[in-house]
Amino acid sequence: MRGVIFLLLFSLLYARYSIELKPLKTFKSDIQTAEVIDGKVYFLTNTPNGKKFIVKNGKKIILYYYPKTQTIKFGKVTIKGKYIGAYPIEDRMIVFTNKAAYLINQNIIYKVVEFKDFNPEYVVKHQDKYLLVISGKDIKNGVFLFNSNLKANSGYFSDNIVRLYDGDIYVGYSRNIEYDIPDDFFNVNITSFGTYGNSNIKIKAVNYKLFLKKNGKVKTIKLPGKPDFIKSKGEDVYVYIDGVLYKYVYSSKKPLWNYKIKGLKDIVFLKKPILIVKNRAFILEEELTNPQKIELKTAFIAKIINADNPLVLTKKDKYTLTMFNKNLKIVWQKNFSAKINKMRYINGKIYLLGSKNNFFWIGVLDKNGKLLKEKSYFKNSQAYDIVKTKTGFLAVGYKFFDLLGKYTKRAVIVKLDKNLNELVNKTYLNTTSVATDILKYNDKYFVVASTQGNFPKIYFLIFDSNANHLNTFETTFEGIVSPIYYPEDKAIYFTETFSFWKDKVGIYKFKDDSYDVYRDFKIGEIEKILSPYCVIGNTKIISEDRVYGRVICHDDIWIDDFYLYGGIRINQVFYLIGKSEGKFFILKK
Repeated sequence: MRGVIFLLLFSLLYARYSIELKPLKTFKSDIQTAEVIDGKVYFLTNTPNGKKFIVKNGKKIILYYYPKTQTIKFGKVTIKGKYIGAYPIEDRMIVFTNKAAYLINQNIIYKVVEFKDFNPEYVVKHQDKYLLVISGKDIKNGVFLFNSNLKANSGYFSDNIVRLYDGDIYVGYSRNIEYDIPDDFFNVNITSFGTYGNSNIKIKAVNYKLFLKKNGKVKTIKLPGKPDFIKSKGEDVYVYIDGVLYKYVYSSKKPLWNYKIKGLKDIVFLKKPILIVKNRAFILEEELTNPQKIELKTAFIAKIINADNPLVLTKKDKYTLTMFNKNLKIVWQKNFSAKINKMRYINGKIYLLGSKNNFFWIGVLDKNGKLLKEKSYFKNSQAYDIVKTKTGFLAVGYKFFDLLGKYTKRAVIVKLDKNLNELVNKTYLNTTSVATDILKYNDKYFVVASTQGNFPKIYFLIFDSNANHLNTFETTFEGIVSPIYYPEDKAIYFTETFSFWKDKVGIYKFKDDSYDVYRDFKIGEIEKILSPYCVIGNTKIISEDRVYGRVICHDDIWIDDFYLYGGIRINQVFYLIGKSEGKFFILKK
């Protein structure tokens, strides 16, 4: 967000676009409004001498407006009235005030059209026509159409039309009732005004609903509140409501994006929108982040880790590893006969944890997918995670053994040398259990293990690098736990999805042999934690019967109809694994 002043707050609701405001111009006093004339934008500002409107038509001409006395000066000509709008025509100027319309040059007044029975509200220019929106004693709302000689060709009155916002397209909203603008208002009086391109779209807003009319078909879009103003160009409609700017198009019922911005006063258009905020003007840069969605050929498993590029594990007939580049092009793909529970990326190598031929198994690949080494250990067991130590590795999982003629599985930790040779293995928790995660925590090693059965429990086991057991914490957790070590804080953070409250999740912080709730909130089912400030999960809106994937960092990103199973962040780009319409996908955002 380069060059954005403090009063601008970033918020992307649907996060398909990257929004940036680039400074264009700063004035000493507030900008009152702006006009685009002959491909250039000119600003009406509040200067020590009054408001100044600069236009260029062959030569520089200046129109002054003094708001305290409501006086307009153009060369030798003085006009009394509140400024509504001004437009240069060759060597002349059309000026609209709250009392009259004037055709002048810098020396004389050619023509005056007085406004006796109504009050001008706003004026817009379309081609060589000027459309003045009015109100009055017996007229709630109306429009007069003027030509360049100030001849009022036609007028239209309605209880429902509130305002004309833009010269390319009609926009308004009614107070109480829906009102379809008659075709003859466009087709007879202002033939080209209600169209843009060849699409013939007409727009109005009704009861905080935006109606977009295209080729005779009307689309209704519910607005989140009463518009402060609406501006449009081409097929892009910008609606400013309570400090938030929304962008709509005909093809979508939801805004393409929203952007929190305090004090937005106006929008004008050159090649790109120009936003007026207090005494500054900004160019609005809208870059489609173009989220890519690639289908994954998998039946029920989809996992992802950051191996400098997205590395994805899937399973159909066999377990398959796929390395994508950052544009989601496949770099390499490899099938495995082993069962793979987890992947880790350590010092440029990919470690696979699982079982092969029913043995506790670890495989090692290089970044190109070449199998460098694989090791099988004890039978009827599975590996789940691994971490590097100074002298080798520690791996965890579960180990089956015969207990009085009955096989049971126990959480196990295995000490390995640098070549993955087993040095020692130890089991813990005297009940059916499995160790699923191990993380280096300062100079200790933190293991998450869970028991199985009717009343499962989650434990934190603390070890040194020689697999010596130092401490055990029995937690009150009963849901899904996903840990991450956060070196900046020298602490482990982990999420828990509560088993009895499916819409509740906690982010906990483990430090100094204790853990505390760091953040506790309701958002739906949370699957993973990417950092203490970034979690991913899912929220079901019952009233809509829809599931939204959610990525919650500094912003809250909703992904329609996409159930998330995992994700990573490389730089500022998310690579997410999820399911939509019965199929798995990897999604780049």
